Amino acid sequence: MKLIRRVAPTVLPVTVSECKRDLRIFDQSSDPHIAEIIKEVVDYLDGPDGAIGRALVTQEWALSMRDFYTVIDVPLTPVQSIESISYFDTENATQSFDVASYFLHSDNDQAHIELVPGASMPGVYDRPDAVSIVFKAGYGDTAQDVPASIRRAMRILVAHWFDNPVVYSSSSVNAMPMSAEALIAIHRKGWVSA
Repeated sequence: MKLIRRVAPTVLPVTVSECKRDLRIFDQSSDPHIAEIIKEVVDYLDGPDGAIGRALVTQEWALSMRDFYTVIDVPLTPVQSIESISYFDTENATQSFDVASYFLHSDNDQAHIELVPGASMPGVYDRPDAVSIVFKAGYGDTAQDVPASIRRAMRILVAHWFDNPVVYSSSSVNAMPMSAEALIAIHRKGWVSA
């Protein structure tokens, strides 16, 4: 299975002005540096390898695999929609899989695609990318669609990384603010409340 981002989000979950408000900075001299830190925080949290393991703002991904399966797990949530499913048939020609042949089960923590009753999986050519699923993931198209606690954690991290650009050891109390860690923890994929 291979997952590749095809279209990045068009907006970031937090803005420079929001972070400047938290930092109590009133001039523009630090704007480029703060904008860079925001992107670093997004890289740290967003996507399948991020600390949360979820897509934040709407983005498009392609999932490729060797074959069709009765149930296909989508490894990045929340999934907004399945845009297309295509495959290489037994003659190695590209085909579209009928949208009416599957349905999506999705929530913030998991997503999977299942065949509808009576539908059958087509034969595919033997190649690692025989099946390709294009989907949109994320909480929504705007920054405000991202949960407020995630946005708050991001602003805490931006402020922390702005004030502490270098951490000298992994045991340093400055490595990660506890408030940010607590907010991130409740949104990590697979987290279950007691």
